[in-house]
Parts: sequence; structure tokens; C-alpha cells
Amino acid sequence: MRNLLLLCGFVVALGSMACRPAPAHEGPPVPSPRVASLTPSLTALVKGLGQEAHLVGRTTYCVDVDAVPIIGDMRPDPERLLAHKPDLVVAGNYPFLADGLADLRARGLNVLALPLVTLQDMRATTTVLGERL
Repeated sequence: MRNLLLLCGFVVALGSMACRPAPAHEGPPVPSPRVASLTPSLTALVKGLGQEAHLVGRTTYCVDVDAVPIIGDMRPDPERLLAHKPDLVVAGNYPFLADGLADLRARGLNVLALPLVTLQDMRATTTVLGERL
């Protein structure tokens, strides 16, 4: 009888463990630095460097990274971006982004604006991004 009670207790304990809700993040942990990309070409560059696992945010225009959450378009929603807790925000160094990037910096985010105009810019940006990841 005692063994039967122990067995029933064990089954109930196992059953209660099986009913726990799944953790919020079921995939592998995101390595540091956690990167949000505001420019599709930089998202592609992060992926091309083999560092896609670092991405925690992307724009609606970024392709081939469907598992990465969308944080807005090239002018992101700061609140949505902050919710993903990036260690680094990368963006093209474009005049139309200047005010938005200044706002993100004022909110305490580490923003890296990279030049993307010439082939020389792309080489330098690839090197800088590779070093940061």
C-alpha cells in the first residue's frame, strides 16, 4: 500500500511538471552583443559574417531573417526597440536617420552609424562590424 501511495505521489508530481507553461524564449540564448539593425544592408552583412544569432531586431525591409523580430521600418519605434534590449544598434550613416539615431542615443542605446555609400565604405563597415561582433 505504501508503495502504491509513493507511486501515485510520483505520478502527480510528474504531471504537475508537465503542465508548466513554456518559457518565454524557447530558442537558444542570443549571444552578446545583442544587435538591432536599422538598415537592410547591415542586416545582410551581419548574416553574411555568420553572426545572425546576434540579431534581436530588424526592419520590415530586411529579408532572409524571418525569425528576427521586426522593430519598425528604417525609422524604428524606440519603445519596441528598447523592449528587445539590444547591446548595439547598427544603422547606415544617412542624414534622414540622424535625428532618430540621436534620440536612441539619448535613451541610452549604443548606436553605431556606419557609412554605406562607396565600395571603400563597405569594406571599412565590414571590418568594423566584424570587430564589434
